[in-house]
Amino acid sequence: MSGSVIHSQSAAMVPAVNSAGPPVQLPVAIDYPAAL
Repeated sequence: MSGSVIHSQSAAMVPAVNSAGPPVQLPVAIDYPAAL
């Protein structure tokens, strides 16, 4: 269940960071392994 919550947060943060620039890929890559 914890993984689901983290995945939801990362998805919400993606669009917010995406506006900032390429750094969006960094947080996403870190969130993926964390959810696993």
